[in-house]
Amino acid sequence: SFGVRVATVGSGGAESEKRGEQQDGNTTEQQQQQELLSPTPQNHPTFARDMSIVGLLRGLTVVLGLIALEHVPVSFVETIKATAPAFTVVFARLILKEHTPSPVMLTLVPVVAGLILCSKSELRFDTIGFLAAVTNNCADCVQNVMSKRMLAHMRPTQ
Repeated sequence: SFGVRVATVGSGGAESEKRGEQQDGNTTEQQQQQELLSPTPQNHPTFARDMSIVGLLRGLTVVLGLIALEHVPVSFVETIKATAPAFTVVFARLILKEHTPSPVMLTLVPVVAGLILCSKSELRFDTIGFLAAVTNNCADCVQNVMSKRMLAHMRPTQ
């Protein structure tokens, strides 16, 4: 289990815990109940679902990566994986409603253009390998965005 505590610096420079402990180390019943109701990773309503999604996506990335490597060269798979920042921006917008500044979006254009050029000139291009590599990349980016969402619900420990 995750024991979560948040420490702050008190007026005298010594650390005092915001967790509800009184000066003598005892906690009141109300403070204990509030602590039980406060969101922690285990009791957050979407934690189990999000963790399951991340686990399934991780398994999917392994399988898709192997399929991609069976059909296209490693160099081509890695070129496709280089577009992960572009896919991450898209999925962060869809899942987290995160807005990416225009200058950042413009820096992704050459990356995507490079993928298009590499795909067009790849001697051993295979549709199954390409789709497996792109889907692998998408699954990996969704996994990262879901992990970020899960971490947003955690509190720092000390």
